[in-house]
Amino acid sequence: MIKILKWLFSVDGSTVIYNLGLGIGAFLGGLAGLRYISEWLQKQRRQELIRNYQIKYPKELDGEQPGWELSHNPDRKGHLYLLDHRDQTRHWIANWGTFRDLFVNVPIYGDQRKDEVFKSYQQADHILTVGEPEP
Repeated sequence: MIKILKWLFSVDGSTVIYNLGLGIGAFLGGLAGLRYISEWLQKQRRQELIRNYQIKYPKELDGEQPGWELSHNPDRKGHLYLLDHRDQTRHWIANWGTFRDLFVNVPIYGDQRKDEVFKSYQQADHILTVGEPEP
């Protein structure tokens, strides 16, 4: 025990402890850095998804009628869909965060024509920019 204490307080022992402390600090700092990198990558992916959806679903198509509109599912209120008139598909907007990312103005819902159009369109992939789909 005395030999260990003598070595611990010697130049060799203190150098080992110092290097061990530096290594542990660098490891913990690296873990914290990974978290920031992961958050940055998620943010970049989200921004890329938003840009792609805004290109795919522009607010106006060269002065024509809009190529899409928003509608609720007539059989299940609360689920908001994007009706794409160009390819006659409907896309579920999977959560409120995605809605806020992509759409500024809240439209008026529920007219009879939208219900008929909704049922005639094929279901396509859901739209999601952030988080998990809501149930």
